[in-house]
Amino acid sequence: MGDSLVDKFIADVLRDPNAWKRAVACVDSRSRYSEKSGAIRSVAGPLFRRGTNENVSSLKFLDMLRRDDVEGVNARAVTVARTDVRQQWDNSKTIIDEQQDLLKQLLVRKLNRHGFFVSYQSSKAKLLEKHAREMSSRQQRYADIVVTRNIKVNSRQREHVIVKERNERQFVLEQERKARRTILRRFAKQSTVVVENEEFVERREIFRELLEVYCAIKAIMDEEMYLLTGIRPEDQHAFFAIQQMEAKERHEIIARFESQRREMFLQLQKRLKNTIQNEIKRIIRREQQIQELHRQCGYLKIKN
Repeated sequence: MGDSLVDKFIADVLRDPNAWKRAVACVDSRSRYSEKSGAIRSVAGPLFRRGTNENVSSLKFLDMLRRDDVEGVNARAVTVARTDVRQQWDNSKTIIDEQQDLLKQLLVRKLNRHGFFVSYQSSKAKLLEKHAREMSSRQQRYADIVVTRNIKVNSRQREHVIVKERNERQFVLEQERKARRTILRRFAKQSTVVVENEEFVERREIFRELLEVYCAIKAIMDEEMYLLTGIRPEDQHAFFAIQQMEAKERHEIIARFESQRREMFLQLQKRLKNTIQNEIKRIIRREQQIQELHRQCGYLKIKN
């Protein structure tokens, strides 16, 4: 019965592609071989799906394994086996003599018969080739991106260097222009000083020559005047000085007289103006008094 169950289970699992999905989807964290575990469901699922005659015996066998009050000769052995199986999994234990997995061998034989490994190797090779192409294209794109980014960075750095160099050249050119202007101003100032000094020397020489000529002419004139008038040059100079002093004093006296006359005229004009204004005010008051008397006289006449 056990062999038929195993064969049936293997046949059902191999024919049903969804059995593995159901076995993987049914996960129980409490125990690997518990009553409600995914392993029991994955084993029992294909057996109770076909509607064959073996379902009754299979169901009885599974119910006997699930019951706690097992009767019979092997009750204690089953209970001990279930107790051992329900214990927590110990990862520290190692398997010394591993039994052969018939299901795995059958699955491998079926896969070899259907050419799974050949197709797997070919698909694996295609997948690796595709992956290699994608990686190479990705690396190529990344390399292109890196090259483009480096080109942009280099272009920006080049523009920055060009701008910096242009600014430095402009700064150096401005400094050279300022230095050239300063040197030219100094040269012009020095040349101007030299020209002014030379001109001053020439003018001083000309002035000295003119002074000498003037002195000579004056001496000749004094001599001629002495011959004509018989008066010595010293007396002539004193006479001319007295004339100049007299003319100066006369001018000062005339100016003082004019200022006094102007002040007197202004004072007289101011007094005359004040007198006229006072007279006008007096006449106005007199007329007001006369008008007041006329009004009073008229009022008395009307009253009488």
